[in-house]
Parts: sequence; C-alpha cells; structure tokens
Amino acid sequence: LTEALVGIRFLPGEKIIGNAKIGYQAVSFENKKDKNGNKYNDDPQVIGEVDVSYFFSERTTLNVFGGRSLNTSVTADNADDVSSSYMNTYGGVGVTQKIMNKFSLNIEYERNVEDYLDVSKGNDDKLLITNTLRGGFDYDINDWLDAGLTLSYKDKNSDNNQYEDDEYTVTQYGFYVELTY
Repeated sequence: LTEALVGIRFLPGEKIIGNAKIGYQAVSFENKKDKNGNKYNDDPQVIGEVDVSYFFSERTTLNVFGGRSLNTSVTADNADDVSSSYMNTYGGVGVTQKIMNKFSLNIEYERNVEDYLDVSKGNDDKLLITNTLRGGFDYDINDWLDAGLTLSYKDKNSDNNQYEDDEYTVTQYGFYVELTY
C-alpha cells in the first residue's frame, strides 16, 4: 500500500477551522488475481479527506466532513466474493451543542458508499451504501477526565439483490470514560 497526501490546515477567522488533504493511493499486489479469480486493481487512485467546523457560537458547532480512499475487499476469503477492492467514499454532517459548562449533546449523520472495482464477469456491479446516525451525551468532569453515553444506528444496503447477504442493520449503545494526560 502506497499513499502520498498533501494537506492544509486553515483558520480563516474565529468561526471556521478545518483541514483538507489530497493525494494518491496505490496497492501493489504480488499476484494478478485473488484466490477467487478476481482481478487485483493496481491502478493508483485519487484520494482525499476534508473536515470543516463552523462555530455558530461558543456553545454550538457544525461539522462537515468527507473523504475517499481505496480499500481491499473485506470478504476476499469468501468463495462468492466478486471483487478484490473497492473505492470508499464518505461524507457527513454533525452538530455539537454545549449545555452549561460541563455537558454537551452531539448528533452526526454519515453516508458511506463502497463502489467495488473490476467486478468479476457474470456478476452485476456491486455498490453498498451505509447510512449511520450517531448521537451522544458528554460530561467534561475536569481537564483530564471525560465520560459519556453514545448511541449509533447503522444501516447497510446494496443497490442489487445479488448482494443481499452484505446488508445489515446495527444499533449500538455505549458508555465511555476518557483519560487525558
């Protein structure tokens, strides 16, 4: 795996902060095909990431993010896998609202598209779309200790009935404690 990225951080004013990266990524495979006969894609791809936050006030922040990267198939060990790699493109938006000085609420939506490359002959194009909704409640106990509750709902669907086995829905609840030193 080879990646080369160039990026910038920007702070054009008191209300906006962000960063952006652009570059290329290539995977150099030793073989021309995987064990299922799927062609490996050695072609370099343009990749990038962006993350911008806008501070409406001291207590309210809007965050917009996105990116694109090349990934190898996570199902390559399955005999019915139809591609060795996919282009992952994602984007989302989130809002954080501080309540008093120690608490904050956050909500975030992310859409992720996995576009499988060089799908083997006899199979339809494979496109998997994941929609994720996350929310949480954070408590800033002191400078070095935070705690919170999180909820995440993720729904993954295929654009084609051939890939129904790749579809799923997951709901996660969590509690965390974070120590910073």
